[in-house]
Amino acid sequence: MKRLLKSFRRQKKVDVETRLVPDLSYKEYIVAVLAARKAYPSWRQGQTYFNVLHTYRPDLADWIQSTPYDPFYDDQRLDTFLQFIHDNWESEVMP
Repeated sequence: MKRLLKSFRRQKKVDVETRLVPDLSYKEYIVAVLAARKAYPSWRQGQTYFNVLHTYRPDLADWIQSTPYDPFYDDQRLDTFLQFIHDNWESEVMP
């Protein structure tokens, strides 16, 4: 994950305090997930999607952790997770 974050930092400036990547689009998030799937093949699909979300949008990840949207332990939640993330990507989530 550190390699993935480093490569993305070169492309976009990461806010060190919040760890958010300003202007990261949903599409770029999906591209980062696909790169992580190759870099970490032992991770389950839901685990990969959540870990990458936590890296780039920890606010959204914290919001859905341990809810019915959280795919970390259950890959069958991916459809609802992706719909939720897509619908809320532009939202500023308060901690």
